[in-house]
Amino acid sequence: DAPDVMARAEVRAGTSGEYPVPAPGGGFGPWAGAPADARSTADALEGLLLAREAGLAVPDELLRSGLAAALRSVQTPGLPDPVAWRILALLSAESPDGAVLVERRLRSTDFDSASDPILLWAKVAAERAGRAEEAASLASRLLEAASRSGGLAWWGEEGSADAETDAVEVTARVLVDLAGGGEDAEVRREAFRWLLARREGPTWGTPRRDLAALRALLAELDEDSDLPLEGESATEPVDPTSLGADAFDLAPRFDDRPA
Repeated sequence: DAPDVMARAEVRAGTSGEYPVPAPGGGFGPWAGAPADARSTADALEGLLLAREAGLAVPDELLRSGLAAALRSVQTPGLPDPVAWRILALLSAESPDGAVLVERRLRSTDFDSASDPILLWAKVAAERAGRAEEAASLASRLLEAASRSGGLAWWGEEGSADAETDAVEVTARVLVDLAGGGEDAEVRREAFRWLLARREGPTWGTPRRDLAALRALLAELDEDSDLPLEGESATEPVDPTSLGADAFDLAPRFDDRPA
């Protein structure tokens, strides 16, 4: 069940002692010693915040370093909007400066033409910054933006090589955000069918996708959902506990370098 998967994750994280190593100038790169970049900094900060949420002992200095680097990164000219909004979603509840930046960006962004990941992260950022009216409006936009066909629903771009816009990752992240909702049960059911139908054998093809999908499944299970996660997909029923073992075994180490 979900507690069993989370228990294994916490034991692995708690005993490995593996935390991202800051780059020499601050922030985080894709591996230890690599120059910092905005995407890697966002990934590292997200991991640190999730680890803290799970009750793990995240070093305060490491978290402060990640927040400061993210705040610098999000103000860098030319940063792609999906990355900027993801960073703002991470900062909005952790930094007063981040909440101010969220308010400014909400006023300056044209959401009529915004992509799915921008709608998702702007909605999350607005919620965490206490901007309830804007968050509700963005939630409606996000649901309306779902691509729907043949009883399936998804967000993001199918076949995208960019993790920020990849349909599997974006759909899984939307499902985490919508977990336990009421009025959106139909689109959530269709999105879970789509997600399960996109498995490649026992996994979704990459560790990032596996972990994103696993979080979506666990979030729904934690809400005691009555969504039919088995028996109505285009594939065999998924066993979240076995997926959890595979995903954590495949997850890259923080110090992995390219070959």
